[in-house]
Amino acid sequence: MVWGFDSPSSHQCCKFKGILGLFVFDKDGFCYYICDGRLFACKFVQRGLSMGKTIVAAVLLAAVLVAPGCNRDRVPDDVNGIIDDAESLAGNIVNQGLAAREGDWVYFSSNDGGSIYRKRLDGASPEQLNDDMSRFINVVDGWVYYSNWSDGESVYRMRVDGSDREKLNDEMSMYVTVVDGWIYYTSWQQQERIHRMRLDGSQRQKLNEHRSEFLNVSGQWVYYSNLDDMWRIYRIPIAGGEAEQLNQHSSIYVNVVGDWIYYANIDDGLSVYRMSTDGSDVKRLSTVPSQHINVTGGWIYFSNGQDGQKIYRMRTDGSDEQPVNDRASKLINVLGDWVYYYSHGNGESFWRVNVEDGGQQRMP
Repeated sequence: MVWGFDSPSSHQCCKFKGILGLFVFDKDGFCYYICDGRLFACKFVQRGLSMGKTIVAAVLLAAVLVAPGCNRDRVPDDVNGIIDDAESLAGNIVNQGLAAREGDWVYFSSNDGGSIYRKRLDGASPEQLNDDMSRFINVVDGWVYYSNWSDGESVYRMRVDGSDREKLNDEMSMYVTVVDGWIYYTSWQQQERIHRMRLDGSQRQKLNEHRSEFLNVSGQWVYYSNLDDMWRIYRIPIAGGEAEQLNQHSSIYVNVVGDWIYYANIDDGLSVYRMSTDGSDVKRLSTVPSQHINVTGGWIYFSNGQDGQKIYRMRTDGSDEQPVNDRASKLINVLGDWVYYYSHGNGESFWRVNVEDGGQQRMP
């Protein structure tokens, strides 16, 4: 019983406008979803949706895939995903991404309506590259790939100076991840199945038959949380094939780094766990309720549920826990010494903090 309710006979995942990653429990006709740290239940009626009841969850997922405010009539405005290198790929993408780097440039989804800006590492003035609400940004070999939330979450690309912008598909695409000449993503039109296509949008392929979240591409495998099996971690070959179950825990914020998989275990109060990529050597690293996990550079960054959702970090063996900032934070992305995040206490604005000197900056 992941949610603390009577186990339903069946469930399915659905989506309402502006709300992502919902569970529908058929037993009583209610749709349960997480919003701002509370568990809501909606009742389907003939004309649309009426609120049934609001429940404060004993174990909070706190905006796993939900944008600030959770207004059912608006599209989330902070769901971003961006990559720097192979290690930070997983952590940034599963946190909906906030910043990426290629060469001497940092690329980020701005406070200016989510449009992409870039800025030199030497601190020069930022340059705006597009006017799209841009999410899941990847910067690879001179191209910027992203999910365009101004155009139904379709995948777009443009050159790093903003030129040659083009649309690559017509699907609502989440967890967009560019690896080795392929774009991997989950398609909402195809019930969150994992797909891939070439960098020009050709050779589209469906890779699995599960509703999939927290997509990671690592080596010869694609790892994900399987919504059809209570968020347990599965993997499939990168070209598709038989799915392999790796654990028995309901798992979110999955990060695959090297030979290890890190995740928050819903069944254990969002404690941080790790296991080998084949599912062996399972170990609990921390009992602190942790969200927005991002593993990179030998550290696990997370929002600390015991200290007002402020960002903390600990070593990948669970030792040396230390605070990073002093604000309630979510959507943690890491590039080198800088940690990028959305702050709850500043109008849901986008900030970064330096882990070495503690200096904080509000992004454009």
